[in-house]
Amino acid sequence: MMDFKPKVSIVIPVYNGSNYLREAIDSALAQTYRNIEVIVVNDGSNDEGKTCEIALSYGNKIRYFEKENAGVSTALNLGIREMRGQYFAWLSHDDIYHPQNIEIQMNVKRNTNNTEVSFTHTESFKGNALPRINYDSNYSCKTRMIHGAYNFFETWIYACALLIDKNCFYNIGLFDENLKAAQDVDITLRLLSRYNVVEIALPLTLRRDHQESGFHVMNSYVKKENNDLLFSLLNNKGIQFFSPNCHNNKDAAKAYNKLGNYRVDHCYDFSLLCYKKSKSVWPSIFNPAVYMLKLNRKTVRCFLRIHQTATRVCKWR
Repeated sequence: MMDFKPKVSIVIPVYNGSNYLREAIDSALAQTYRNIEVIVVNDGSNDEGKTCEIALSYGNKIRYFEKENAGVSTALNLGIREMRGQYFAWLSHDDIYHPQNIEIQMNVKRNTNNTEVSFTHTESFKGNALPRINYDSNYSCKTRMIHGAYNFFETWIYACALLIDKNCFYNIGLFDENLKAAQDVDITLRLLSRYNVVEIALPLTLRRDHQESGFHVMNSYVKKENNDLLFSLLNNKGIQFFSPNCHNNKDAAKAYNKLGNYRVDHCYDFSLLCYKKSKSVWPSIFNPAVYMLKLNRKTVRCFLRIHQTATRVCKWR
């Protein structure tokens, strides 16, 4: 494992991204882990050739591909098919990596003997105000292993913070090209449901928050597609997909409740579905779902906040 230095492919899908593309490419090329390739996939930009001009200005420092516009999933899948590395990383054209991002993730993979999936924490920044983060060679970071798709809601996992062994795609499939906004959530949930994933508690992925981003431009559609995805996964794959350690009906009921509680503020209909399923598998008076179904949304939210506060207070005592 001491010679664990496989090639990493950083794929940058881009559509009309001339405003920020150069900064994204520069941050990829500036990685202290040197065994990388940078792949830029132009998803049919209609910006008078500006995106193409920026990409071609790097010559053989990057690999550049063009395709007709069909969505970010198709661009990512093209990058995966063309990648020469053992590991895949997705960098949005408007985000940047900390220079030690790949190096730290590869070191953690080597030291934990987990070579499949890892992710770092993410820090957001606005416009061009890049955060200043410096680590020296003696850096230390907290890590933990997580498993189960429910972790996505417990710990925010940004898909551009993931580093994935390409063999994972043979098992879970590529990005879903039918999804136009929830492809990042979908791939993350599928990875969490299948693999032990290493969380690295350092903000090595820097997410640019700006009004032109897909999240802001397609906000209502993003929410709808994410919610539709969760309904589909729960109905088709069951609670084991989200919480793999359900050994009996009581465990399943608790897992349904946990999942429902996570989504109360975002999609109450999904929470109600979770509480109904919880009650159906464990219709006991000791099951909180029995009472949650009798309350309105406002009361449920209030109850959960009180419970969370009490839990934190007890934890500190």
